[in-house]
Amino acid sequence: MIAAGAVVLPNTVVPSKQLWAGNPAKYVRDLTDEELAGVQKSAEEYVKLSKEHDAEFLPYGTAYQAAEDKNVL
Repeated sequence: MIAAGAVVLPNTVVPSKQLWAGNPAKYVRDLTDEELAGVQKSAEEYVKLSKEHDAEFLPYGTAYQAAEDKNVL
């Protein structure tokens, strides 16, 4: 896992189940099984929420829709 704001340099290999942080990113520690399970649960929730709300978003920006509404395109 890469911490928010971390800068991973080119050719850096970040193994699974590790936390890396900093600028440049460096190994901090191994993640616990509980943390890994939390990451998995969080990802599943985001997928669920995205499916619930995807119809609310256009496949393109609203500027395109506004131009289309005005018959500019």
